Amino acid sequence: DNMMRVSWNDLVQQKLTGQDWTMGSRPEAPPLDNKPDETIQSNSFNRLLNLAKAQKMNTDLRRSIFCVIVGSCDYLDCFEGIIKLGIKPKEQKEIANVLIHCLLQEEKYNRYY
Repeated sequence: DNMMRVSWNDLVQQKLTGQDWTMGSRPEAPPLDNKPDETIQSNSFNRLLNLAKAQKMNTDLRRSIFCVIVGSCDYLDCFEGIIKLGIKPKEQKEIANVLIHCLLQEEKYNRYY
């Protein structure tokens, strides 16, 4: 198992503890605990939902599309997320509507859209 077991707090507090990130530098590996990651994911998801509500995404479909578009790291991740939503053919026009809404909210040109 070559996976490095590093928690979010280890990364954030690296300057405070002087942790070196080479293999074997950590005296003992922390147990794998998904709770901090789940907390971070739920907090970011809640922020995205609040942002979607602020942008007047008034249906669950539009909020879902908005969260996928804004929360994706690149266009491929966004594409996969939208495919996973399983949007019906009649509802696919909402993807374009939300995308154009996001585009119009930008002050400067954003290549992502």
